[in-house]
Amino acid sequence: MRLHQKQRFEIQTFMRTILDVSGDYVVYKDDWSDGKVGEKFNVPATTIAGTRAETFGKLRSHSYAPKALDALTERVERLENRIVEVLETQVKFATDHDRLTGHMQELVDIVADRKKNGEDHHYAS
Repeated sequence: MRLHQKQRFEIQTFMRTILDVSGDYVVYKDDWSDGKVGEKFNVPATTIAGTRAETFGKLRSHSYAPKALDALTERVERLENRIVEVLETQVKFATDHDRLTGHMQELVDIVADRKKNGEDHHYAS
């Protein structure tokens, strides 16, 4: 269907209020679509699609966005949890390392004292 200039202008003006432009693509706000705009102006959706594409650009389906965002959010949460686990393990390792190093030093001191006192027959040199 061919639009008159006034009709095209009215549709374009309205579409400006319900479209978000992102680079080369546009996304309808809320629940708007070519079909709903067509119903509002009593024009076929294909005519609206052509007018929208010529004036504003290609339509990017926003139906994938919530799913992709949910998947990314879930992945970020898993990564955050994993980072917390790694940090907790690192703290535990550092604590255990410090404790074992302290015990090791005590053992070295005991062995040195026993060697000094002539009790080194049980220890390899």
